[in-house]
Amino acid sequence: MIISSQSYQQERPDVILMAITSQIRNTLTTGEAILQDWQQAGLLKPSLLKPLIATLEKNQIIKVMGQLSTADRSRLEKTIQTILGDKK
Repeated sequence: MIISSQSYQQERPDVILMAITSQIRNTLTTGEAILQDWQQAGLLKPSLLKPLIATLEKNQIIKVMGQLSTADRSRLEKTIQTILGDKK
């Protein structure tokens, strides 16, 4: 899942990603969130966000699958806040 902004991506050769997996356990750990509208996002199976952030060179992106729904985008934002903590 690409989480970097378009302005970030215009100035850099990479994108910032957050991991998504279809390996869903009964108990979620801190920083994980189930995607409710996974099919709308172009995913093949029920999936969840993982608390793993990485960078990837743009030329390594093979396919854009879809976009998160508004509700799942909100889950993504809350998950990022959980991972990063309150930086006030």
